[in-house]
Amino acid sequence: MTVQVRLPDASERIKDVVCGLDHTLLLTDQGNVLATGWNADGQLGDGGIRSRGVFEKVNGLPEIVKVSTKADMNLALTRNRKILHTVF
Repeated sequence: MTVQVRLPDASERIKDVVCGLDHTLLLTDQGNVLATGWNADGQLGDGGIRSRGVFEKVNGLPEIVKVSTKADMNLALTRNRKILHTVF
């Protein structure tokens, strides 16, 4: 099955897609991260544990240039070369 994803801001393009155990992150060309999936361990980066089936922007992040995930852990590299861990 193929599902079309709509971004909250149609002017942004997807630069990278990374999948964890039960969640997925999108990195946009403007340095934003969007997340969807299971959130029991806070892996969606919104400070809560509410899971969701649609992509939502992770608010409060600086400009991100690279994302990586494995199992329930996330890493993000900022434009200023700082690494943000797990729940951003």
